Amino acid sequence: MKGKDFIIYIEDNGVETPICYATDCVFDFQYSTRRIVDPTTRWRRFLADDITYTVQVPGVVVFRASVNWVKLKGWAEQGAELKWRASAYAVGGYSMSGSILITSLNFTSQMKDVIKFDMAATGTGMAKDVFQPIPADVFLADSSMARLFGCPDPYPVSLYWYNADGTSPGGVIGIAYNADDVINQFNSYPENQYFQLTGYTSGCDFSLLAEWDAPFVPSVVFASASPGLGLWTGTDNEGITPDPDTNELISPNYA
Repeated sequence: MKGKDFIIYIEDNGVETPICYATDCVFDFQYSTRRIVDPTTRWRRFLADDITYTVQVPGVVVFRASVNWVKLKGWAEQGAELKWRASAYAVGGYSMSGSILITSLNFTSQMKDVIKFDMAATGTGMAKDVFQPIPADVFLADSSMARLFGCPDPYPVSLYWYNADGTSPGGVIGIAYNADDVINQFNSYPENQYFQLTGYTSGCDFSLLAEWDAPFVPSVVFASASPGLGLWTGTDNEGITPDPDTNELISPNYA
């Protein structure tokens, strides 16, 4: 996961807003222990005790940004308890959230350089882990990930699963005759552990939810026109044909 995608937000007037031009974000969780006395042994024993965390956010001072240096300084002087959320996803995925109190602010201005700041804060209360599905818009596509010829009504089509990183077709799922068929077959495919199609806006455009820990988030559903599908007898490259004189393979288009 790219670090540049990770953003920390502060709730400002009920709206989650990124801390202005933050260049880094460090969470430090501390799990303290308490020593207990055990008369049966000389070895020290401990119990789990308090959990605390701190947040450090360096950034660039840009006054026109919504959550800027001036606003952070004002909150610090007021002793305001700030709600925060941090995630690599704008919507869904894994995120952390909680409340902090700003404990220090550092303002740095060097010749011929941008003005920088460094904010440190301590957590108050629990830092929560949130796991949500990641939404995506997908469409029926060929093996080169181009929109399938015939859209928005290319049916019937053969559906395919994904390779390991989702960039090319994998195994055959089945034959779909309409958009509802695509959803039913895709969602019920035995190898599908992470993805669910939830609806469609056209015969080729679908809404998808990927689990937060999915190996990739699809951008397409792979498919091919059904005339490319044939039934093989398993002997000498022969196909099952409706007419032995014409060598036409059985296909949904000929039904």
